[in-house]
Amino acid sequence: MLRAENLPRAAVHVRVTVANQKIDFYSIHLGVFSPLDRSNQVEDLHNFVEDTQLPGSPIIIVGDFNDLPNTTLYDSVLAGGYVDTWVESGNTLNSSSGYTYDSYVPYETIDYIFTSPDISTGTFIVMTEQHGSDHLPIYVDLIIP
Repeated sequence: MLRAENLPRAAVHVRVTVANQKIDFYSIHLGVFSPLDRSNQVEDLHNFVEDTQLPGSPIIIVGDFNDLPNTTLYDSVLAGGYVDTWVESGNTLNSSSGYTYDSYVPYETIDYIFTSPDISTGTFIVMTEQHGSDHLPIYVDLIIP
């Protein structure tokens, strides 16, 4: 469970094995209204990963972070040792082609895929033809060591 003043939030963890390689995968949906909540939730996420990660395993963290790039929150995720796959795939942080919200008239990026630096990033796509929610789906090819 992640700290929140209003709506409770959670991070989900699953460990998968691909070609005999164990990978720790996390999904998160941070709070909407309070920057302090989101900051606390990223701190909780770092602690959760530290407590659950298999030492040395690659890490993938995906989700709705409800915050923009070039913010303190975004920087605190990177400070945990993760890389933004959008940037790693050769894109510019504030490029409109990376906007994920709102799905009908996208105007900002708040959804991310972060990985540990041992994972290589290939093609990254924001799927603009899909409208399953108020966010656009994102896809990235990852090369796991």
